Amino acid sequence: MKDEYAARVRKIVAFGGITTKHERIQDIALGVQLEPQASHVVPEADRRAMLKALRGKSAALKVHPLEGWLLTMPGRVVWES
Repeated sequence: MKDEYAARVRKIVAFGGITTKHERIQDIALGVQLEPQASHVVPEADRRAMLKALRGKSAALKVHPLEGWLLTMPGRVVWES
């Protein structure tokens, strides 16, 4: 991500069919953990903008904040800083 955001990506976890041995995968669900850069407070609008930027124009990619109930779901860490 560009430095224009007040946060950076800390971890990305894949969920659902992408983590199993399915022949055909329909949607890819990712949980993204964000952390503030320096001593910034990350406004909700910035968090949404970052998740939207990560998703890009892909209709099959579903990007969610990695927090709350999503932390209890089985998944596979695909990237961590």
